[in-house]
Amino acid sequence: MKLKNLFLASVAIGALTACSSSDDQSAEPGATSNWLANAPGTEVYVGVEALNNLESASATTRAMVNPLAPTVKVTYFNVKVDPRLGYNLKPDTYTPGVLDGRLYTDCPFITINNGNDKSYLLSTDGSAMRCLIAAGDTTTANVIANVEKKYKRTGRISQTVVEDKIHVVWYLAKDMNNGWHIDGLLTDKEDVKSACEAARDEGFQEITFGENGSQLTYEQLMDFLPVNYKVKPIDKTLLVDINQQEHNTWGEIKTSIHIKEAKDVKVYLPISKDYTVENADTNEVAKYFNKTYEVQNYNETIGSDIKVNVERNATGVTIAVSGVTEELLKALERRYNDGLTVEVHTFYKLADEAGNGDYKVPVWNKLKESTVSYDGLKKGQITSAYNTEVVEIK
Repeated sequence: MKLKNLFLASVAIGALTACSSSDDQSAEPGATSNWLANAPGTEVYVGVEALNNLESASATTRAMVNPLAPTVKVTYFNVKVDPRLGYNLKPDTYTPGVLDGRLYTDCPFITINNGNDKSYLLSTDGSAMRCLIAAGDTTTANVIANVEKKYKRTGRISQTVVEDKIHVVWYLAKDMNNGWHIDGLLTDKEDVKSACEAARDEGFQEITFGENGSQLTYEQLMDFLPVNYKVKPIDKTLLVDINQQEHNTWGEIKTSIHIKEAKDVKVYLPISKDYTVENADTNEVAKYFNKTYEVQNYNETIGSDIKVNVERNATGVTIAVSGVTEELLKALERRYNDGLTVEVHTFYKLADEAGNGDYKVPVWNKLKESTVSYDGLKKGQITSAYNTEVVEIK
């Protein structure tokens, strides 16, 4: 299945061929360009696969607002302090934690809270906030420095506090009448729930949430804001999936490359020109289509120059992806918790011009020998719609 709703980059897509004339091509006897005139051309898709599964984000709206990502200043970037840490700050009180913060207003994890007429992002373990926060020093050292400008650690400190685990859990962003607020909790616990439970169990004042005198317990906060995101960190391993797909007229090989590190990738499919549809006696060796839904000019916006190059020679097809930058991957991870997906669809003949022979089996036997060149961890598999065999990519 093709990626129908991709967030797509504007990329350079090229085709190189080993031959310069039709005389060099090994077409079957009697082959003509008419035979392959309606053959599908190689298709290249580039984008973010995760957006296929995110219904809360509107790609059309994003594209109209900003070519990369609309951001807005955070009006209040405050923290509460776990009372177990001993600071002379009441646990129902906020204090400034970060200055000059900004957030992405198109983060797909933002919940449109129609019932309370405000949008929010709740993530009580803080995992989704890295996809939202666009600017600001959110490090624990900076927050503690700002807290200690006003408050000292003169109160009772819990004997269970683990000092080297003290950090900030940025757990809530909310769109208020005076702009966006981001709230954090300074604690040694992994998440807000654990901190609240520990304060209760150890006899400290309860941690509550809210502003302007209206306070909620943790349980009440969960009822008031029912969507709580816990986003797993990205696995940086390169993922490659090569699949021989089933069609009636043309054979198709879909190669999906999921990139999460700024490194070049090369995939070699040992499918010779005896089988590929570009083997016609025609100058139209390959046709390329850049399917764009939300066009983002990464080249200008964040300095990424993605190139997808497909080279076809007598013995096989080489797909080379280059130009992926750290800046690009950082933007994709922070906004979508995803990497960059490149999907290439190449096509082959199921039989010769006269309909003789069955090319599915020899194509599969060669496809199993495909290789991936990459300077990093990689995994994937080679599969076929015509059998249950699975070949692991190592």
